[in-house]
Amino acid sequence: MPPVDNIRLVDFDPGEHLPLLDRWLREPHVRRWWGDPERNLAEVQQRPPDGGHALITADALPIGYVCWQRYRDEDLATIGVPDLPEGAIDLDIMIGETSYLGQGAGPRALGLLLARVALDPSVPLVGLATSLDNASAIRAYEKAGFSCVRQFDDPEVGLCWFMIADLRGTGRPTTR
Repeated sequence: MPPVDNIRLVDFDPGEHLPLLDRWLREPHVRRWWGDPERNLAEVQQRPPDGGHALITADALPIGYVCWQRYRDEDLATIGVPDLPEGAIDLDIMIGETSYLGQGAGPRALGLLLARVALDPSVPLVGLATSLDNASAIRAYEKAGFSCVRQFDDPEVGLCWFMIADLRGTGRPTTR
């Protein structure tokens, strides 16, 4: 399959999209990195008011999911970066449809999301975490403008990179 075009972020409708997300969360390539599908579905249904979520589509076909929210203090403690600027956003992304893996959909979707959150002047940077073992995700995030900042040990996933996209040139947390 050639690289995909026409990537869009579509508002996530839990009533309509939860069954699709449930299927993706149970796919081995997603479950490996996202963990327990039941816990993730519960979190999706309880999105905080300072966050959002969207389906990723390619030519109007749903292929993935992205969600974001302001960092919570407990998240910052886990990743060992208590000095993030106020308003920083945490995001998670998945490509659920295996035929779209490695086709450039992830970096394009991240670019769209970064452009969206950059419109809010209170958001200085966007961060995410990924396993050191997830080389394809690290490459995709770097293509979208993220940089590896710090390693940390996640109790569920093991060693991870904390990566950021600095939207305002405000500086970055202490580097590796």
